[in-house]
Amino acid sequence: MLSQFFKPSRKGSYDIDDSVDLLEFVEMKKAAQKNSVEAAEVELLTDSLLDNDAPPLDDVQMESLVYVAGYITHSVSKKFKLCDTCRECLQAEPVEQNDQLLKLKSYRSLSQPNPLTRPSGLVVSLLQHADSVFRAHEHDALTVSLASLTNAALDKCQLANSFPHCHELQKRLTQAFLMLRLRITLRKLSSKAKTAKAKCGSKSVGMRAAVSQIR
Repeated sequence: MLSQFFKPSRKGSYDIDDSVDLLEFVEMKKAAQKNSVEAAEVELLTDSLLDNDAPPLDDVQMESLVYVAGYITHSVSKKFKLCDTCRECLQAEPVEQNDQLLKLKSYRSLSQPNPLTRPSGLVVSLLQHADSVFRAHEHDALTVSLASLTNAALDKCQLANSFPHCHELQKRLTQAFLMLRLRITLRKLSSKAKTAKAKCGSKSVGMRAAVSQIR
């Protein structure tokens, strides 16, 4: 197959060098193989993520989720250009339960309007499902990709027909939420690693001090 790139020149000129075609072919082949491997890895990880579920959230955790859902709704609305249909979906039937934290975080009296975004019940249900998928595999936070988590959450979700498809609203909300969850988890892991390192360092200093006194 590669022999076609090494034909002897019959035109007496090397202005058109077939080796350039060969290099382009090799680079294109490498890129295609890389994309194929990445797609296979995402599919494999997605399949493994579909197998497990985390236990349901309690009332206190739901308070936090509703607050975060409001933040995600506000963030997606501000970051992406959405049509009226998408915005209507985000605002329809605002959640009325587990909203005490949302009220407290407004830092305003109850007589004043809450400046924070009150998410719709549909968005809360979507992110509750995404959170379940994430918590079931939180121990893999250092190895699992955002794409795999997003695909797993979307593939297993039963709310696809409830969201408009014009601007991938369901995917944008899920991806933004999972990215936030990943950042929080990685921050916790980093904090634990720093604490463990500090303890190890203090023990080493203490050991050296004790040994020096023995001498």
